Amino acid sequence: MANKPIPGTDGDNYVPYDQRSSQESAVYFTRDLSAEGLIKAFNTVGGHLTGKTGVKLHTGEPHGPNIIPRPWVKQLISEKLPDANIVETNTFYVGGRHTTA
Repeated sequence: MANKPIPGTDGDNYVPYDQRSSQESAVYFTRDLSAEGLIKAFNTVGGHLTGKTGVKLHTGEPHGPNIIPRPWVKQLISEKLPDANIVETNTFYVGGRHTTA
């Protein structure tokens, strides 16, 4: 049996679109937590986005170190993706975003 990928690892491994064989969504990660990093992440996938787009951002936990500042997101959406909506989900683990209520 082949080794199963471990979520959250191997984020630097890019598979070009023409080499992908599954129907699974592509997920992109960046370790550059800056306004420039957000724009760079967008530019990586921007050419492939058309129509109404859901932008899923992991914004971190309340008071956590990885919260993306709202001005970065607002600028990205308003300038690059005016028809997009921000999408967020609950977390699988117990915490501040474990439930919607």
